Amino acid sequence: MEKAQAIVLITCVISVLSGVMDALKPDHRFDKQLRLLLSVVFVLAVLTPFAGGARQFRLHWNSGETFSSDALANAAAEETKTAAARNLEAALTEILAEGGVPGASLQVVMHTTEDGSIDIEQVTAFCSDTETASRLLTQCLGEEVKIHVETAS
Repeated sequence: MEKAQAIVLITCVISVLSGVMDALKPDHRFDKQLRLLLSVVFVLAVLTPFAGGARQFRLHWNSGETFSSDALANAAAEETKTAAARNLEAALTEILAEGGVPGASLQVVMHTTEDGSIDIEQVTAFCSDTETASRLLTQCLGEEVKIHVETAS
């Protein structure tokens, strides 16, 4: 952000200076030289903030640590499964609240199948109205998902 502000400030200052220099030039025969000079100054002024950042940029390679594509794929799959579980918990909490079971707490257990799809294995709900919550969750998720509903403490 600071670099962008510096570039905008430099652009404004160079523009004002080029206007002043254009007004003060003695003759039109210096137009090409003046344009070349101002263009070079403008490019250098705009690139100066980036040069400061380039000097500070350092690559930190740790040669003892290697990454495999399998490890990255597994990490991505695990993160996707975790995000899906969080999203399902939020959606089911909203469904329960709309169905008359406010303040329910949910835990979702999912697993990834061999074909890469994510299956819901189990949903555990902690709430005050266990019968309504169990009915709503079964309607939403179906009979094949294990649903445990416990009274919130």
